[in-house]
Amino acid sequence: MSRGAGRGSGPPVTGAEKWLPRIDVDACTGCGECIRACRGGSLQMVWAFATLVRPETCDGDAACERACPERLIRMAWAPADGDRGIGRWREGGEPVIAAEGGRRVLADLMGPLTAGAGTPLAFGVDAGAVAAWAREREETRTGRPPPDEEIRDALAATLGLDRLPSPDLPGLIRRLDAACRRTHPDAARIVALRADGWTPRDAAARLGLGLRLVESVLADVGRSLAGEPP
Repeated sequence: MSRGAGRGSGPPVTGAEKWLPRIDVDACTGCGECIRACRGGSLQMVWAFATLVRPETCDGDAACERACPERLIRMAWAPADGDRGIGRWREGGEPVIAAEGGRRVLADLMGPLTAGAGTPLAFGVDAGAVAAWAREREETRTGRPPPDEEIRDALAATLGLDRLPSPDLPGLIRRLDAACRRTHPDAARIVALRADGWTPRDAAARLGLGLRLVESVLADVGRSLAGEPP
């Protein structure tokens, strides 16, 4: 898979899949935020709904997904033809690369952890059950749940760390839940947005927080997980 930076910089591709936005048109409110965020002009309003009309110009950066206030857009692999130099591609039938699978599972894992002190783990839910649920979701999507190491690597990248020590995924979930609850009431939401591809600045705007606070929370959670003093 490659990430293209320019137009017309690669050979045409057939029998491949491209990372493209999938829009829940039935629930679309027609606000147009995704269209304004799209740099390639890939989205347009069709009958008052946001619609992918030019997949060949999509660069796959998920700006539309982040811009949607209703969270009705999700990036996904879809069959496509076009220039490999524009956007993100994989050969048809090729498994999703590790970083993508790990990031998606991490984003799923953050869902149960975003309720502050009321998280399932705070009420005694087994972290292993949460891990199994997230793996099952990824296997349903791709047929391949990533190993624990890939998910740890995705979390490390989310927090700006080189690596994270952890014996297993349930253990990492317990430590992440504790670190978020100890750091800030919105820490889990901040980490969840970062795992979902939001920049710290965008996450701050989404949550109504200051950029410096968001960056500080991410750093503190990272230090906590890495075993460093806050």
